[in-house]
Amino acid sequence: MTIEAQMAKDAAYDLECKKDGLLQKQDGCIKITFTVNPLDMVSELYADPMGQRYRMFLVPIDDNEQPKISTGNASPAAAPEGTEFVPSPPAPKPIGQRAKALANLREFQAYLAPDHPATALEAVDFIRECCGVESCADIEKSAYAKDQFTKLENTFHNWSKEKARGRL
Repeated sequence: MTIEAQMAKDAAYDLECKKDGLLQKQDGCIKITFTVNPLDMVSELYADPMGQRYRMFLVPIDDNEQPKISTGNASPAAAPEGTEFVPSPPAPKPIGQRAKALANLREFQAYLAPDHPATALEAVDFIRECCGVESCADIEKSAYAKDQFTKLENTFHNWSKEKARGRL
């Protein structure tokens, strides 16, 4: 693997999404929109500024998470008609709000205590302790707390995906 390929692999965001729109604009540019399940969302994308450029490598997958080999020769002309406007997604919530929303998810509460799901209050306490803060709002003020929350959020999302796939 080349150094550039390794750098790209190390910097890559891995998330599952579904194509839900494709249109050609008047200037000739193609606009593709994707929907991402909140459990699959990569929290680093929230921090990237609007207008951030990305290099995308898309791999179609089937319902078993296996690569799906495309058949046929698709072209823009083969795309279904329809050019409906897709509004921009809402601005990302601050980390403190995301932490509180995470604590209120029953699945997160079950993740914390599988035998007897934690309460939302216990989940908030866990998040604050994990991040080393007194209030979820304080997570935004500390690079360490942000990093800890991101790790917790990603670990939970990975657990949730594995559970949904029946691997847990």
